[in-house]
Amino acid sequence: MTKHALNAFLATSITFANEIATICERVGADSSEVEKAIQSDPRIGTQSYVRAGFGFGGGTLARDVRYLEQAAEKQNVKLRVLGSVLDSNEAHRHWAFNRLTALLGGLSGKRIALLGLSYKPGTDAIRRSVAVDLIRLLTGAGAVITAFDPKVKGLPGELKATIAASAQEVLKGADAAIIATEWPDFRDLTADDFKSMARPLVLDQSRFLSAQLSGRLEYVTTGRSA
Repeated sequence: MTKHALNAFLATSITFANEIATICERVGADSSEVEKAIQSDPRIGTQSYVRAGFGFGGGTLARDVRYLEQAAEKQNVKLRVLGSVLDSNEAHRHWAFNRLTALLGGLSGKRIALLGLSYKPGTDAIRRSVAVDLIRLLTGAGAVITAFDPKVKGLPGELKATIAASAQEVLKGADAAIIATEWPDFRDLTADDFKSMARPLVLDQSRFLSAQLSGRLEYVTTGRSA
């Protein structure tokens, strides 16, 4: 039970941070400033999971939340907080798709560049990755996807995306770019690399390239109004 509770707490913290970020986007606040204030409280601390960004995938955290939900259901206990965590997380995983649709006024025929395909840096595994979810959503809306990942060199046939040879190549002529995996290699990119895009619009859900890009092009991130 302890392990399940620990992972469920982390999942709840991530979901909490992303819901606060959603409110910040609407009211003109900055969720990174809220994060700093929360972590300054010694009861919470600087290692706490209160940074807005990607929702969690379908692995350990989701599995343990489901375990507790099922255990509670067997005992006829209604979990009002934990019972909403997975639904909230799934909704947040659609953040980039929803923001992009609004910013571009529709996605049909738009060329979208994905930087990153793996579910985390350092691997070529794509199961449960943000990028795979995005490819399905974006192509379903009529977008044309080109992607680059330092490790992933191919995709299953049902995922309709062209694999580029470099980050610079994937950006050329794109109507928007999405940072989908936090590969350290991408930190070598500068604002000039994005000028080859048809529209230098970058969605960076976790602010991974904020130092390089914020204020230098159309840079959209979680927890801050566009």
